[in-house]
Amino acid sequence: MFSSKLVEQAKLMGFDERMMKTAFKRKYEAIGNGFSRLEILVESFLAIEEESASNRSEEERSASATNKATPSTSSSNLSTTSGLQETRRLQEERICKVCGNDQASVVLIPCGHIACCVGCAENASTCPICRLQVREKVRSFIV
Repeated sequence: MFSSKLVEQAKLMGFDERMMKTAFKRKYEAIGNGFSRLEILVESFLAIEEESASNRSEEERSASATNKATPSTSSSNLSTTSGLQETRRLQEERICKVCGNDQASVVLIPCGHIACCVGCAENASTCPICRLQVREKVRSFIV
């Protein structure tokens, strides 16, 4: 059920093991198998985090209505926050390095960097990251 490569990548991004177990359990119960790509696993984590944040805010409203104190932070909250920050950082890295507006979706050959959007790649003769001469451009799709 667990893909060890995906689990290791998710751990490196700061997601905790409890969240991974929840995500894999939900996926397996829904369609009978696990995750095939890291992007889908991260989307599942984000959905779990949003759900968890929504539940926490409901609990906090309920607790404040009855004058009960709630804990301010916990270790699981910190790890999910760092995972969310890592996800945002990765999304920012996918922005075109030339115009800074559109999503980078063209692989520059031979270096392999995905550094440009389709519009900027048309005029790219060198890679904006490593300055290597571009011999070929291949459009990529991340789904």
